[in-house]
Amino acid sequence: MPVQEIDHGNGIAEIVLRDDGAGIKLTTAQIRELNGLVRAAHDPGRLVTIIRQEGSDFCLGRQADKDEHGEPAVYELLAGTTDLWARVPGVTLAAPSGRVEGFGVGFVMQADISVVAEGTVFRFPEIEAGFAPAIVAAWLVKRLSWQTIAPWLLTAAPVDAAVALGHGLISEVVPATAQQGRVDEFVATLRGLNPDALREVKRFSRAALENPASTWVQSAVDSLVRQHVQETEKSAAHPA
Repeated sequence: MPVQEIDHGNGIAEIVLRDDGAGIKLTTAQIRELNGLVRAAHDPGRLVTIIRQEGSDFCLGRQADKDEHGEPAVYELLAGTTDLWARVPGVTLAAPSGRVEGFGVGFVMQADISVVAEGTVFRFPEIEAGFAPAIVAAWLVKRLSWQTIAPWLLTAAPVDAAVALGHGLISEVVPATAQQGRVDEFVATLRGLNPDALREVKRFSRAALENPASTWVQSAVDSLVRQHVQETEKSAAHPA
């Protein structure tokens, strides 16, 4: 199975993309499976969801079915799965290496933490097939200037991990031999933190990006008051 979930318990789970040596191009059916796993990551008990690979490449995009003819439902599935990943309440962590293309790029660059192996290359090949990469453009244009991303989207030029790091699109670039250890460090740290606070900082940060700057003070006050009330109620319900 190219897409699989491994549940480690205690709110930690992995989504694994398995490369059989030919490079992973997910079919529509496999993206539906991935969509289900991403939905499961929205469970209130999920603290950390890791997405990683087994094999040489993380993801080479999508393989369209032969009988597909531009049905809106297929594109809604693609865009919706990417958006669901971006909106997971718990912490998301991506650990790619090799090639990351098309649909797969969003799962790395929209993860909260991305620990990328040296030599990883990102690419947006949709234009070579005669399609505008609309799904990736929808979130990428909010992160960087058009002048920066135009060569990537218009010509499918490869983007080295070091370049992506320099533009703030990924968190870290590490030697491949150190990648798993670094992921384990992050998971161990996150396990020791307040899960409600982790979810709140994600919720608040996203809201702060989408709301007018004039509202940030009151929004921050509301967030802190709500957290204090929640912790007080927890302490009352479970006294030491």
